[in-house]
Amino acid sequence: MRYVKRDANHAQIATVLKAFGASVYDAAHAGRSFPDLVVGLGGVTFLVEIKAGEKAPVTDGQQAFADTWRGSPVVFLRSKVEAVEWATRTRHELRRKSDAKALAACVHRHSEEGRS
Repeated sequence: MRYVKRDANHAQIATVLKAFGASVYDAAHAGRSFPDLVVGLGGVTFLVEIKAGEKAPVTDGQQAFADTWRGSPVVFLRSKVEAVEWATRTRHELRRKSDAKALAACVHRHSEEGRS
């Protein structure tokens, strides 16, 4: 198995995301500019690239991957605080969308019943 260099805050950010109920798969070994983590939160899969602090640059390969990825946008996290903010905001947004879908389904079902 090859050695994989992880950013100093890698484990801390993964721990924060798990505390929010996320599934976290460490993909740092994948290489080729693939993001560090695959994160499942609220039924949605996100790719997360961890950077070591505010000044850590995004490599050309990482940016090219993010620009050409056709799934959810690649998330770049640089600290535990950013991880908490992202997880909180994302979980809230997913719940809001889920509630809207549930409401739309109820309204649709109600209007269907009224046609009989």
